[in-house]
Amino acid sequence: MSDRLAAVRDYLTKKPDDRFALYSLGMELRKRGEWAECFATFERIIELFPTYGAGYYAYGAARRESGDADGARTAWNRGLVALGASDPHTRSELTSALQALDEDEEE
Repeated sequence: MSDRLAAVRDYLTKKPDDRFALYSLGMELRKRGEWAECFATFERIIELFPTYGAGYYAYGAARRESGDADGARTAWNRGLVALGASDPHTRSELTSALQALDEDEEE
């Protein structure tokens, strides 16, 4: 286990609902391709912080990288619904990610 991954896991034992630490864990697992735990971590973030747009974006990106285009689409669409009219920047990023996914599938 990398030092960073170990440090994040250790921190989460003290503060299991810390948004930044959960996001860091999800990203570390994403880098390692440990998809099941990565997905569970991003689901936890979304459960605890339902309007945290970066969580949806990273979750969708992880799903896409794992080869799960439908899962990516679902995560990004969930983010758009959860954000509503708030956070126009993240809404734009989610919309662009969905468009890129659609374009890739058309090729």
